[in-house]
Amino acid sequence: MKIIPPTSLSATSDLQFGSVKSGPASGAVSVQDSGARDASGGVTLLSAGEATAATISIADDGRAAYDLDTPKQMAIGPMTVVPRLHQTSGTRGKIIKVEASLRVPPNTPAAAYYGAFPIMAVFN
Repeated sequence: MKIIPPTSLSATSDLQFGSVKSGPASGAVSVQDSGARDASGGVTLLSAGEATAATISIADDGRAAYDLDTPKQMAIGPMTVVPRLHQTSGTRGKIIKVEASLRVPPNTPAAAYYGAFPIMAVFN
Protein backbone atom coordinates (compact mmCIF):
# COMPACT_ATOMS: atom_id res chain seq x y z
CA MET A 1 0.00 0.00 0.00
CA LYS A 2 1.14 3.52 -0.78
CA ILE A 3 -0.29 6.63 0.88
CA ILE A 4 -0.04 9.78 -1.20
CA PRO A 5 -0.46 13.37 -0.01
CA PRO A 6 -4.00 14.77 -0.25
CA THR A 7 -5.19 16.69 -3.27
CA SER A 8 -6.73 20.04 -2.46
CA LEU A 9 -9.03 22.24 -4.51
CA SER A 10 -9.53 25.88 -3.60
CA ALA A 11 -11.55 28.62 -5.26
CA THR A 12 -9.38 31.60 -6.14
CA SER A 13 -12.13 33.61 -7.88
CA ASP A 14 -15.91 33.33 -8.01
CA LEU A 15 -18.18 33.05 -11.04
CA GLN A 16 -19.70 36.48 -11.72
CA PHE A 17 -22.19 37.30 -14.47
CA GLY A 18 -22.10 41.04 -13.83
CA SER A 19 -25.22 43.20 -14.06
CA VAL A 20 -27.92 42.35 -16.57
CA LYS A 21 -31.48 43.46 -17.29
CA SER A 22 -34.28 40.97 -17.86
CA GLY A 23 -36.85 41.84 -20.50
CA PRO A 24 -40.25 40.50 -21.58
CA ALA A 25 -38.66 37.50 -23.32
CA SER A 26 -36.44 34.79 -21.84
CA GLY A 27 -32.74 35.00 -22.54
CA ALA A 28 -29.30 34.05 -21.33
CA VAL A 29 -25.97 35.53 -20.37
CA SER A 30 -22.76 33.54 -20.78
CA VAL A 31 -19.35 34.05 -19.20
CA GLN A 32 -16.37 32.48 -21.00
CA ASP A 33 -13.17 31.26 -19.33
CA SER A 34 -11.55 34.56 -20.38
CA GLY A 35 -14.21 36.56 -18.48
CA ALA A 36 -15.81 37.81 -21.70
CA ARG A 37 -19.60 37.72 -21.59
CA ASP A 38 -22.44 37.91 -24.06
CA ALA A 39 -26.23 37.99 -23.92
CA SER A 40 -29.00 36.56 -26.04
CA GLY A 41 -32.78 36.77 -26.17
CA GLY A 42 -34.43 39.15 -23.71
CA VAL A 43 -31.31 39.84 -21.61
CA THR A 44 -29.40 43.11 -21.89
CA LEU A 45 -25.85 43.48 -20.55
CA LEU A 46 -25.33 46.50 -18.32
CA SER A 47 -21.94 48.13 -17.81
CA ALA A 48 -22.08 47.91 -14.02
CA GLY A 49 -20.53 44.82 -12.45
CA GLU A 50 -17.57 42.66 -13.29
CA ALA A 51 -17.92 39.35 -15.13
CA THR A 52 -15.44 36.56 -14.36
CA ALA A 53 -15.21 32.83 -14.75
CA ALA A 54 -14.63 30.94 -11.52
CA THR A 55 -11.04 29.83 -10.97
CA ILE A 56 -10.17 26.66 -9.06
CA SER A 57 -6.58 25.97 -8.02
CA ILE A 58 -5.51 22.35 -7.60
CA ALA A 59 -2.57 21.36 -5.41
CA ASP A 60 -1.32 17.78 -5.53
CA ASP A 61 1.93 15.90 -5.94
CA GLY A 62 1.15 14.79 -9.50
CA ARG A 63 0.68 11.10 -8.63
CA ALA A 64 -3.09 11.06 -8.13
CA ALA A 65 -5.29 10.44 -11.18
CA TYR A 66 -8.71 12.09 -11.05
CA ASP A 67 -11.43 13.69 -13.13
CA LEU A 68 -13.39 16.80 -12.17
CA ASP A 69 -17.06 17.44 -12.77
CA THR A 70 -19.84 19.90 -11.90
CA PRO A 71 -23.60 19.45 -11.82
CA LYS A 72 -25.19 19.77 -15.28
CA GLN A 73 -27.35 22.68 -14.07
CA MET A 74 -28.46 24.39 -10.87
CA ALA A 75 -31.20 26.79 -9.84
CA ILE A 76 -30.29 30.26 -8.59
CA GLY A 77 -33.57 31.94 -7.64
CA PRO A 78 -35.80 31.79 -10.72
CA MET A 79 -32.79 31.30 -13.03
CA THR A 80 -30.79 28.27 -14.10
CA VAL A 81 -26.98 28.14 -14.18
CA VAL A 82 -25.26 25.69 -16.55
CA PRO A 83 -21.56 25.45 -15.53
CA ARG A 84 -18.79 24.05 -17.76
CA LEU A 85 -15.25 23.15 -16.73
CA HIS A 86 -12.67 24.55 -19.11
CA GLN A 87 -10.13 21.81 -18.24
CA THR A 88 -11.13 18.56 -16.58
CA SER A 89 -8.17 16.29 -15.81
CA GLY A 90 -5.77 16.81 -12.95
CA THR A 91 -2.05 17.48 -13.06
CA ARG A 92 0.19 19.13 -10.50
CA GLY A 93 -0.51 22.81 -9.95
CA LYS A 94 -3.36 22.99 -12.46
CA ILE A 95 -5.77 25.90 -12.71
CA ILE A 96 -9.34 25.09 -13.75
CA LYS A 97 -11.71 27.74 -15.11
CA VAL A 98 -15.47 27.34 -14.74
CA GLU A 99 -17.41 29.19 -17.40
CA ALA A 100 -21.21 29.17 -17.44
CA SER A 101 -24.48 30.21 -18.99
CA LEU A 102 -27.28 31.74 -16.97
CA ARG A 103 -30.80 31.17 -18.30
CA VAL A 104 -32.99 34.11 -17.35
CA PRO A 105 -36.81 33.83 -17.47
CA PRO A 106 -38.89 36.76 -18.78
CA ASN A 107 -39.23 39.72 -16.38
CA THR A 108 -36.97 38.27 -13.68
CA PRO A 109 -37.19 40.58 -10.64
CA ALA A 110 -34.27 42.92 -10.04
CA ALA A 111 -32.18 41.63 -7.13
CA ALA A 112 -28.71 40.39 -6.21
CA TYR A 113 -28.73 36.60 -6.72
CA TYR A 114 -26.14 34.32 -5.10
CA GLY A 115 -25.49 30.60 -5.14
CA ALA A 116 -22.83 27.93 -4.92
CA PHE A 117 -22.02 24.84 -6.91
CA PRO A 118 -19.84 21.85 -6.04
CA ILE A 119 -16.78 20.70 -7.95
CA MET A 120 -16.52 16.93 -7.64
CA ALA A 121 -13.22 15.05 -7.90
CA VAL A 122 -13.46 11.37 -8.84
CA PHE A 123 -10.19 9.56 -8.18
CA ASN A 124 -9.23 6.83 -10.68
